[in-house]
Amino acid sequence: MPRFLAIAEKPGLTEDAFRAALDRTGKWRFSKRAWIVKAYCLLDPGKVVIECEAQDVRQFSEWLDGNGWSTPDIRRVDFVQEAGEVWPMRS
Repeated sequence: MPRFLAIAEKPGLTEDAFRAALDRTGKWRFSKRAWIVKAYCLLDPGKVVIECEAQDVRQFSEWLDGNGWSTPDIRRVDFVQEAGEVWPMRS
């Protein structure tokens, strides 16, 4: 399944707001075939780096918008390296 990566912005982002956006399964697994794989929070600049696995980039974009995170750029991931292994991402 395709993976996407976004660097999103939310001025004034707090730890509580970040936790609240992802605190329940229904918030990070937003459909049967779309979910947030990993999210990194950078409080100082109010940014998050979010990896999503979804059939279509629109699903991810809608989820980001629903959380109030502006995303000027969402990119499709071609390869992932994890623990010494490189994995191609399939369509």
